[in-house]
Amino acid sequence: MSTLKELEYAQVSPRLLEILRRQGLDRLTEFQANAVGADLMRGESQILVTYDYGEAYQIAEIALLNRVSSDFRARALVLCPNPHQAERTHQSLGHKCRRLGIDVALVTRRSIATRRSLKTGRVTIATYRSLDIALKTNPNIVENVDFVLINRLDLIGQPGLGGRLESVLVALMGKDREVQYTAICPPVADIEDLSTWLGAQIIEDKEADVKRIFSVKVFGTASESLTELTEFVHYRRGQVMILCGNIESAESLAFQLAGLSKKSQGPSLDLRLSPEHRDDLRELSGEIATAYSESEQTKRLSKLVSRGIAFFHEGVSRFQRRQLSAAWEEELLPVIVMPTRFAIASGLKATVVFLIGVFMKEFGEELSHEEDVTMLSEWQLCEVLHSAGRRGLDNEGFGIVVVDKEPERERVLAKYFIQDSEGNLSPRLSEVDSVMDNPDNIQDLVLGQLCGGSKENRDPFSIVNRTFWASAHRVMDITREDASKVDESLVEKHISMRTTKSTEKRAEEIPDESVRLVSVSPMKIEGLVRSGSREIWHYVSLKTADGVACSCESWKYQGIRRHRLCKHLVKFAK
Repeated sequence: MSTLKELEYAQVSPRLLEILRRQGLDRLTEFQANAVGADLMRGESQILVTYDYGEAYQIAEIALLNRVSSDFRARALVLCPNPHQAERTHQSLGHKCRRLGIDVALVTRRSIATRRSLKTGRVTIATYRSLDIALKTNPNIVENVDFVLINRLDLIGQPGLGGRLESVLVALMGKDREVQYTAICPPVADIEDLSTWLGAQIIEDKEADVKRIFSVKVFGTASESLTELTEFVHYRRGQVMILCGNIESAESLAFQLAGLSKKSQGPSLDLRLSPEHRDDLRELSGEIATAYSESEQTKRLSKLVSRGIAFFHEGVSRFQRRQLSAAWEEELLPVIVMPTRFAIASGLKATVVFLIGVFMKEFGEELSHEEDVTMLSEWQLCEVLHSAGRRGLDNEGFGIVVVDKEPERERVLAKYFIQDSEGNLSPRLSEVDSVMDNPDNIQDLVLGQLCGGSKENRDPFSIVNRTFWASAHRVMDITREDASKVDESLVEKHISMRTTKSTEKRAEEIPDESVRLVSVSPMKIEGLVRSGSREIWHYVSLKTADGVACSCESWKYQGIRRHRLCKHLVKFAK
């Protein structure tokens, strides 16, 4: 830190200078310095856009400590996506707050959130889900909050979590108080919309600490190719994360790589572990075996861990997951295999990430043994591939999508990647795509407003106007007369409410010659749209009874569930 800057902090915010010195952060990175220079410490709301969440969290935490230590009346709220992250935040931030004499409360469980006499501190750390539940029984717990730190603002677009986070933020926006929002978010296509909604500046990390290289590979024999590449990465002191579609395939692959599979006798990993490393793994294996020692899964996991490989998913006990996470961060485990959906939730980083295919099973479908699979969204693929590269350990990270055929590789490249002038691949920037247009989420929001005990005679549906979905998809002055008119601009407005901007852009790339009208009747309209990536015609239909449908994979595996139009339906409708 320059002498001039130090003098400025000493005059303007002496407490901030002391906090920086205590944490050893008196020398900020360029990204952190840009955030401070844009008045983060003076009450300015900001969205910190970076893939290095740890770096962004450091400066956001300092801003929070500066706010609550400089004003004894100030209250702060930290929102985390899952209990594990909330507990880690509480362990780190809670210690610093206690040294400053600031009381901290942790709300991570339903049993805590539903208490009538819920106690909150001047700093409250909570998960999205728990705080949303708590607001239904204790709507006053967010009163007088001045500072909100949001971990992963982009999760607004995720089913399940997204509706909870957006509900909490809508509740905060309904208070007659100016709140400073500091949000951590990776680069997304609609970051400007998020900025407008929160009233926050965008501070972007221009230079990544780790260079990430992305590719799509065709592996004829996946196990053999994975074995060779994994061994090479391990010999270079790297860690490998392998992501599969479901729990069964993840466990099966882990046993095959360890040479313990009875079904397939493929090549197994030879990690050449040192005697010291083997001893550490045996110790970890013994610790894992102590929890649920009679369980067959525990016995199988313990065997794998002793060989340097682990599977990781929702079925593994909480204690064992904590042990495996700690071992991974200490670089004790060389290889970990897990379902793709769990990798998104875990937040673990690796030198190389292998994504096996672009389909996965949701946890609920796997429990009910349904055969349905879901195609990864652009956000999900971008998220898992950017798990490649460990800050401070790797100079380069590799995100590799593995497919079995060349035509599939071409489809994946066309759907998920863009290529620059030098031929380098990078995942398409996804959109946050709020889930608040889901009827269940809207109903929850409106019922909460009706049952909140507000004395004001206010329209309960007005709360919808505060959501991010309403902010990003606002349509003005639609009347019943307008709805009966065939107006192209009005049609486009309605289509935009059920699709993403990137899908609309890809629909525009389809030439008019690739659209054919098959039949028109009062009950249905049918047509064909030619796919550029697969060179086949897709059947699209618009029916009054059943709604819209398309024969493409995007609609079958993703569009129906998320109520989002594919590019063929968008092109045909326009």
